[in-house]
Amino acid sequence: MIAEQDLESRRIPAEIGHVQQAIKSPLNEMKTEIRGKMEVRLCRELPIYACIIRADDRMWVTDYLCCRTGGMCPAMEIEGRHSEFFELYKDELGFLWERAETVIG
Repeated sequence: MIAEQDLESRRIPAEIGHVQQAIKSPLNEMKTEIRGKMEVRLCRELPIYACIIRADDRMWVTDYLCCRTGGMCPAMEIEGRHSEFFELYKDELGFLWERAETVIG
């Protein structure tokens, strides 16, 4: 399984490092007022089961599957901060956010 291979290959930490390096250049090019409103955190202590990106009243969620990687995992866009799914993933993001370290921001 892919999850078992990750434990042996350390692929996930390598991908995290790659993302951190890739995002630095665009952040440096952003206007100061925009850059000051963006923050990226990294949670190393808990298992993460989804990629959750929130921008105001919209959210993009990709659930991680053990048997698939990246683009092979289903993704959804959620609109409306009062919807049941938005509330569910907002709570998940908040829980992880409080326990994560700031890497950019």
